[in-house]
Amino acid sequence: MRALKDRNVNVIYSVKSMNIILRAEKEIDKDEIFKVNQLAFNRNAEANLVNLIRDSDAEYFSCVALFRDKIIAHIMYSTVYIDNVPAGLGLAPVAVLPEYQNRGIGTKLIKFTLNELKKCNLIVVLGDDKFYSRFGFKPASNFGLKSTYDVPEQYFMAISSGNSKWQNKIVNYHPVFKTLDE
Repeated sequence: MRALKDRNVNVIYSVKSMNIILRAEKEIDKDEIFKVNQLAFNRNAEANLVNLIRDSDAEYFSCVALFRDKIIAHIMYSTVYIDNVPAGLGLAPVAVLPEYQNRGIGTKLIKFTLNELKKCNLIVVLGDDKFYSRFGFKPASNFGLKSTYDVPEQYFMAISSGNSKWQNKIVNYHPVFKTLDE
């Protein structure tokens, strides 16, 4: 899956009369992606996490949304593990510049990337259950999965394309995610 980062995806969407280009991250995007995550979360943790994922051995898929040649949103998926074996991808983070939030750009980016990753056996996310259920995510407990983080069950969600059923398995993110706890 590491090759996913090099996929040549490029799609134009119209979002509230804005022509948005969605495409895979490129090497030259790193600084702009850092700034988008920094401003969207109003801190450096997620922006630093993106760089750590890129620099790690994790496989990842990263896309951006552009408006007038400026990156205004970013999404990243990286390897998650069950029993220390790569089992799928975790969606984190997804960020939209504050001045472009609540316009459907994040939604388009999530739908676009989930479509690109539809053959992935497992995708997990830790987030608002009402928001992510719109994309087909269900409580991960429905698949016999638990989060490594101590969070209410409804916030750890999954999409599984196979008929995989795990029995009380814990999903672990790449170790670089521990930097968010610091």
